[in-house]
Amino acid sequence: MSKRNLPILLWIITLIVLVSHLLISVFKTDNPTLEFEAYLFYVTILVILSFPLGSFANLILLIVYHIINPVLSIELENIIFSILVTIVSSISFYYQWYVLFPKLRNRFIKFKNNIQHKP
Repeated sequence: MSKRNLPILLWIITLIVLVSHLLISVFKTDNPTLEFEAYLFYVTILVILSFPLGSFANLILLIVYHIINPVLSIELENIIFSILVTIVSSISFYYQWYVLFPKLRNRFIKFKNNIQHKP
């Protein structure tokens, strides 16, 4: 396994652990407050781990849901919203660390090399 695939592997392991914790917490209790707290914990951890791009993308998702909800009267179950947050966080995580970060790093290295080589 290469060093490049390590963050994706860690992300998948984190998702597996979080989903298993969520499922155990939700199916273990009949208390709606505890179920909500389990979903809240899951979403909060994903937003924190995918910071900053994932946090911004999840904020956009939440704003879009609150704009669309009164118009279409769509009530999302907690599990569907959790799946949407998982998808948005995963895409943001990948894009942030495998697309944007290498581009920014290369630009910084080019900029640094240009400054060092000027007389």
